[in-house]
Amino acid sequence: MNAAFWNVRGLNRRDHQVAVKELVNEFRLNFLGLLETRVSAVNVLRVQTFLPRWSWFTDYDMPGNRIWIAWDDDLLDVDVLNLDVQFIHCRISIRCAHLSVLATVVYGANDTVSRRGYGRV
Repeated sequence: MNAAFWNVRGLNRRDHQVAVKELVNEFRLNFLGLLETRVSAVNVLRVQTFLPRWSWFTDYDMPGNRIWIAWDDDLLDVDVLNLDVQFIHCRISIRCAHLSVLATVVYGANDTVSRRGYGRV
């Protein structure tokens, strides 16, 4: 399994989507953690079309909705285990290897009050 985590600082623009897709292709990625996507809820489905066979999970139920995860649905199963304003914690199951790993995609807040939830994974 190949994974990458990137603070994309906006995913609305087509050139940012192309850059993420090129990264996926160049490094043969199967899993992505994307931070600061800045995509409004009404545009989510439109933006996600740049990786057409992938599955997505977004934190739109949380204030700030800063974190997205995406994975190649042909190779991986992903179960979100815990969700907070600052992180998504998940189990990634690699089908062909019958192996699972845990991953936490963290958005680092600028203030200590917002960071207090980190220890409750």
